[in-house]
Formats: sequence, structure tokens, C-alpha cells
Amino acid sequence: MLALLLTAGCLPAAEPSASQIAKLAREAEKTGLIVRAWELYREAARLDPSNTAYRLHRDLLEKKALLFIQFGVQTEDKTLDELKKEASSEPASPDSPAVEMPALDPFVPALNLLPPPKLQPLEGVHSFDSRGDEKALYAVVAKAFGFKVIFDPAFENKSNLQFNVDDVGLRDALEALTAATNTFLFPVTTDTIFVARDDQAKRTQFEPEVALTVQLPDAVDPKDVAEATTAVKGLLQSQRIMQDDIARTVVIRDRVSRAYIARALFESLLLPKPQVSLGFKFLELDESTNYHYGISLPTSYPVVNFGHLNHFQSLLGIPTGFTDFLAFGGGATLFGVGIANTNLFAISSKSWTRTRYEGTVIAGNGQPATLHVGDKYPIAQALSSGYSQGGGVQVVPQTTQEDLGISIKATPHIFSSGDVVLDLEISYRTLGTLVLNTVPEINIREYKGSVHLTEGESAVIAGMDAESLTVTRTGILGLADIPWVNQFLGENTRDREVSRTMIVLKPVVTRAPAYETVAPPIASGGENGERVLL
Repeated sequence: MLALLLTAGCLPAAEPSASQIAKLAREAEKTGLIVRAWELYREAARLDPSNTAYRLHRDLLEKKALLFIQFGVQTEDKTLDELKKEASSEPASPDSPAVEMPALDPFVPALNLLPPPKLQPLEGVHSFDSRGDEKALYAVVAKAFGFKVIFDPAFENKSNLQFNVDDVGLRDALEALTAATNTFLFPVTTDTIFVARDDQAKRTQFEPEVALTVQLPDAVDPKDVAEATTAVKGLLQSQRIMQDDIARTVVIRDRVSRAYIARALFESLLLPKPQVSLGFKFLELDESTNYHYGISLPTSYPVVNFGHLNHFQSLLGIPTGFTDFLAFGGGATLFGVGIANTNLFAISSKSWTRTRYEGTVIAGNGQPATLHVGDKYPIAQALSSGYSQGGGVQVVPQTTQEDLGISIKATPHIFSSGDVVLDLEISYRTLGTLVLNTVPEINIREYKGSVHLTEGESAVIAGMDAESLTVTRTGILGLADIPWVNQFLGENTRDREVSRTMIVLKPVVTRAPAYETVAPPIASGGENGERVLL
């Protein structure tokens, strides 16, 4: 028994599990010990390579941890064995299975990551009047606001610089200092900033990267999002912008100075478009005048033979409407020529029809809006015939629906001053009198043009008038062709129809274009972006 106890006492301590090490790593990350958390996550991922959460935390913390180690911002006093021994005292939890089932959201573990550190300097304003090298000037500003400065190991310190500003806060002081020294900076902890030369190579090497999301409103067209994505990529020359149409989100992953500019550009480009409410009024006045005048002369004269012995049969042969006859001859050769009554008449009739329509449509800037007032009429495009079972001919037409009445297409262009330019296409279609093979003609009146209106003004479109005159004359051949005489010795009918149409449009801007207070200018700092990344 004693030998067994001695043997057991010599056994090494049990190795901690990956979950125990990961638990200690999470605690270190929450307290800001980035180097320790990275080393522990790296060990947990080595022990359990199938766990995606361990690998994700390890990769996300790696760049920052290596930067801290390189510049001495954080150091880890404990060895990995000591940390593992400390982790073994943590309560054990079941390790993840060798084969993980996919989670509903694979990015859930990343939600526990800490945000970028935010510098917490001393409050107040200071004045500076110093001369020296770049590091000395940074030391003066850092001492005044209570933070520390670390520099790029390859930083070439320029000397004999003058820095003179009065009554400035922290950001103004750092903006002036970075502009004077051509540097950029960002916080690595709550009381330490990192400074490097502001050029493309140093930005790529040291500037932190972030992932930002832009939530898209439901009303935004995916086509507009694609155009905005293309515009931002072209402007910033960045390809790390992903568009998710299902989640209606745009994800931007880039350097801090570029990512925030890209998000601001997206928000500006995807602002709601200007909108206008177009009020329409249609006024239509139709006038019809009819004149019927002249003398109604007979154009036919029947001849009746009265020379029969049976006078009753002669009476039956008299044409209807004739009571007076001019007789000539006698006996069996008695004939009569019918004489009709002549009427002198003058009839005039006049009618008016007034029609009024009102409507309102909503249109976006540059988007056409259409409005139709009228009916649809079937017009045969093709006619085909065939024999039915009953032996008759069956005609099968192929028709299209033609819009009769007034059709308006208006495209507004809205300016920030409230002015609106309307591109108008107006057509007025009616059925004509000519019919060809059962297909009626269509009379079309059209207007195309543009109007420029200020706020509160209305546009009146007139001139789409039509007038028709029909003259019919009936009389005796020869007399009906004599000028002036035919007005009295004939039956005259004059039909005159006049149609006047007037359209009134009044635009009201319901959503103004984006201006500076809605879409402010984006300050990007120097050539490589904003220099002070606080």
C-alpha cells in the first residue's frame, strides 16, 4: 500500500483541457490582457483544432498581440506551463466533440470580442510653444494630456521643428502635430498611442482593421445598393466590401481610416431619393353646333295614268304622299303628274359638354410617372376565318387593348432649391370615323416638352384642340351646284364639332434632395486618410 501511495504521489499533474484553457483566456481578454489571451487561445486551438471559436479568437487577437509584444506595451511574465497549471484549477467542462454541428450563426463567438481601445486622456485645453525633434514634441503633448507614446522602431526622428498652438483640446493638438510631422496615430491601450510615419506602406503595416456593417432599409432597391457598392469600391479602390441581399446588410472590412469613410459614403449614397407629388387637373370642353336650313324641293315626280275605266284601280296606283296632280290628255290617255309640297325651313341646335378630372401621383427624382384617364378599346390586329361545325364561317380576331383618352408620362427632376423640371409626354386618343375591315381608325394628338416650375407654381398645357366641320347639301341636280342659289333652293346641313383640352399640373416636393445638413461632407484627412484615429 505504501508503494502504491509513493507511486501515485510521483504522478504529474493532469493536463488541463482545451475548454479550461479557453475559459482562462476569456477572463484575460475581458481584463485587457491581450498577449495572455492570445497565447491561451493558441494553446486551446492546438489541443482542440476542431473548435472554430478557439481558432477565431486566436486569429483576431494575433496581430494586436504581436504589436504589443514588439513595442513592449504588454509582456507576459508567466510561462505557458504556469498558465496551464493555473487553468487546470478551473472547473472542467465537457470539451467540444471532434465533429462540430454548424451553429445557426457562425459569427456568434466573435460578438464577445472587445471593441478597439479608446484613449482616456486628461480633460482641458493647453497651449504649446516648443522646439525640438518629433519625439520630443509628442512627449510634450503626451505629458500635458496624461498618456504615453510609443513609436515605430523604424521611425526616423526629424529634428529642429517648431510647434506653436494656443488653447487647444486633445484632438486639435494631435491634428496639428500629425500635420506638422507627417505622422498618423491610434490608441493601443486606454493610456497609450502608437505613432508611425504617414505613408501607404506604414498604413498597411500598422493601421488597425475593423469590420463595419451598414444596415439597408427595406425600401432600398438592390440595384441601387449594387451601384453604391461599385461607386465606393472605385473611389476607395477597396475590394473588401460584401453585399448581403438576404440580410440586407453591407459589410466593410478595411483599415480604420478607410472603413469609416466607406460607411459614411454608403449612408450618403443610400439616402432616400427626392420625391414629388404631381397634381393633375384635366379640363375638357366639347362644343357641337348643327344648322339645317333651305327649301325642301321634290327630286322625283311620279306620272299616273288616269285613263282607265276602273277609277278605283287608278286611285290605288297613286304614290303615297302625292295629293295634287297636274293632268293632261283626255279619255283613255288621261295622265297626271304628281306635285309635292315645298317646305322652307331653318333649324339650329347647339350643345356643350364639360368634363373635369383630378388626380395625384407620386414620383421619385428621375423616375417616370404615368397616368391614364379614359377607356381601353379592343382593336383587331389580325383576322382569321374558318368553318364551324354548323357549316358557317367563324371569324377569330386577334386584338390588343388600345388606351383611349388622355395618357400622361411625367419625369420630374428635383433641385435642392425646390424647383422642379418636368419632362412631359401627353397623348390624347379617340376613335375616328373611318372604319377599314371592321378596324376603326385612332385619332392621336400628342405633346412633348419640358416645363420649369418653382415651388407653388402650376403649369397649364393647352393647344390640344380639335375642330371638325361637316357640310351636307341635297337638291335638284344642277340647281344644287349653283353658288348662292343652292343655299335657298336646296337642303343644307352643317355640323361643327370643337374639342378643347387643357391640363393643369402642380408639383409639390414631398422629399427634398440631400443637402449638407443631411449628407455632410466627409473629412478624410490627409492623402492616406484621417491621421488621428481616436
